Amino acid sequence: MTETGTTQPDLAEAFRLIFRTFSESMWTSLPGYVDSYDASKQSAEVVPAVKGWRLLLDGEEQDELPKIPNVPVIQPSGGGFHASFPLQKGDPVVLVFAARDIDAWKSSPPGAPVQAQDNRIHDLTDCFAIPGGRPLAAPFLDSDANDLIIGKDGGHRLKIPQDGASARLGTDAGHRLDVDSSNAKLGTDIGHSLAVSSDAATLGSSSGQQVRVSAAAIELGSAAGGLDSVALGAKVLAELAIIKAEMTAQVAAYNLHTHSSIGTYTAEPPPPAGGGEIVDVGITTFQQPIPIPPTAVGSSTVSAQV
Repeated sequence: MTETGTTQPDLAEAFRLIFRTFSESMWTSLPGYVDSYDASKQSAEVVPAVKGWRLLLDGEEQDELPKIPNVPVIQPSGGGFHASFPLQKGDPVVLVFAARDIDAWKSSPPGAPVQAQDNRIHDLTDCFAIPGGRPLAAPFLDSDANDLIIGKDGGHRLKIPQDGASARLGTDAGHRLDVDSSNAKLGTDIGHSLAVSSDAATLGSSSGQQVRVSAAAIELGSAAGGLDSVALGAKVLAELAIIKAEMTAQVAAYNLHTHSSIGTYTAEPPPPAGGGEIVDVGITTFQQPIPIPPTAVGSSTVSAQV
């Protein structure tokens, strides 16, 4: 019997409301935004990004979901290695809700199962946050259909093509390191760079002045057509040949010179055999130059050669 002024749902509607109410309390997955992040614990406070709906007897109303505290953040890890992201306020995450209470699990060391402290299932507070899950209206700028890209959006990154034959560290327009199976290049396309291959190392501009080092030579000059390149080894040898020729001429002039002496020479006779006094035999004066051959000065030979 239905009282006047009230509405009684039929049995089917009543069951629908029961199942709808039950399903509303079972959380599975939901996008969210980081409100704060504790890097030392890898946990975050997360605001659900989608508001819910609450079914009422006379209709539905929007349900404001609360901020979820102490949410474990899943950072890729394994074998003692990990990759971590410095999450900031407003960063998108994907919330994944556990089937059972995880409060005991949060405070226990890994390795052994723990007993749930509550019989709740798929509760709003039992969730994990996975960094990412951006809205379609805000995609990454550096996304690529073929290449693996790791780095900061719009900044420096590591880029590996699908074939895996090369890698690029840096930016496309700025300084970077390009590596493939036979070459490595550090620098830019339009500026100075260092390129290393199996044959040589080249420092400079791809269209301007360069220094090229190989097993055969060190080359200096312009990269345009290779016409202005100068082999440094040949240039050094040529300069050394000039220096050697000049030194040879100097030595030849030195070996041909003579010493002249005009003055007084006092000769002292050798001491007499068997001892005795030295007798002064006087002073001899030479008025003409005395040539001294360069090959004999005293008992020594003086000469120079290159």
